[in-house]
Amino acid sequence: SAASDVYKRQGLGLSGSIYLGTPDGRPGWAQDLVDLGHPVYVYDPVDTGPSGIRPGSGPVTYWDIDEIWLRWGFGKARNEPYEDTRFPIAHIMQFYAAMSARPAMSREQSAAGRRRGSALGAAERQDRERPADPNVAPLIRLLEGTGPAIMVAHSWASIAVDGVVKENSGLLLGAALVEPATCPADGTIAAYVGVPIIMIYGDRIASRGQQQRYADCKDAARQLGKSARFLDLPAEGVRGNGHIMMQEDNSRAIASEIHKWAESVRR
Repeated sequence: SAASDVYKRQGLGLSGSIYLGTPDGRPGWAQDLVDLGHPVYVYDPVDTGPSGIRPGSGPVTYWDIDEIWLRWGFGKARNEPYEDTRFPIAHIMQFYAAMSARPAMSREQSAAGRRRGSALGAAERQDRERPADPNVAPLIRLLEGTGPAIMVAHSWASIAVDGVVKENSGLLLGAALVEPATCPADGTIAAYVGVPIIMIYGDRIASRGQQQRYADCKDAARQLGKSARFLDLPAEGVRGNGHIMMQEDNSRAIASEIHKWAESVRR
């Protein structure tokens, strides 16, 4: 049978460029998965990148380069990379220059948001009340037009996947969640039954403040049973990956893992 279409969404303040290439010039996951036989669509989310920011969204901000060194697993501080980091540090400014403005998370950040970078705090559980994700409706229209597909979602983009699953889980052949901001929980576990998922986590979970999300995803995999796979890269002997693993030096190997999983769920 034909390979499944693969749709990719990215995290907060990141555009589709993270899937189209790497800072050091290697092919991105889009090209990798095309090479492996998948039609691929890269979706740029509302309020970031080429999609632009909606009028009335409030003050804008950028990720702070000092913060992302630790939070995303490049090093313990700016210009202090980990010895085994897989991110192409020599090209980090190429990566940073491609990052997009986005609406600030809260009014309290409005002053800092006018500068290039305001901190967002710990990467905590994301099941608190929040407004509807504006990307859910466009993604559903896309899937209705092209047919069911596998979605690859990084970080904050997992919230949109949740929305699609709740609205029409039949549009998803599966979901690959890369260090997601939210995992299937009490309110969504039932909706994910029948939707195969793989959840992928990198290294240094504790130092990056990802413990709660990691624990939530692992528990979700336990509850979902055979339809879910929790891929802990360090547990598989793969060290040094951080939050932006689609940009790191073993990105193609991880894309291959997603491909193998996708092939298994299509059978």
